Amino acid sequence: MENVATAKALKAYGKSKGKKYIVLRKNILINSTRKYDDMGDRLYFKLMFKNAGVLIKAALGDKKELDILLDKLFYDYND
Repeated sequence: MENVATAKALKAYGKSKGKKYIVLRKNILINSTRKYDDMGDRLYFKLMFKNAGVLIKAALGDKKELDILLDKLFYDYND
C-alpha cells in the first residue's frame, strides 16, 4: 500500500508545481510479493468479486469508498 500512498503524494506535489502525473506503461520496479505469497491468488479474486461495486464506482469516478477499501485490503488483511 506504500506505493499507492507515494503515488498520491507525488500526484498532489506535482499538481501544486503545475506538473502532470502519468503512469508508466513499463514497470521498472520490482514489487513485493509478500501478501501474494502468504494468501495466494484466490484471495485477490475473491476480494475483487466481493468488492466489485466499490471498484466499479471508483472506475467511474466515485472514489469515496475506495480509500477505505484499500486500507482494509492492504493494511488489515490479517484481521
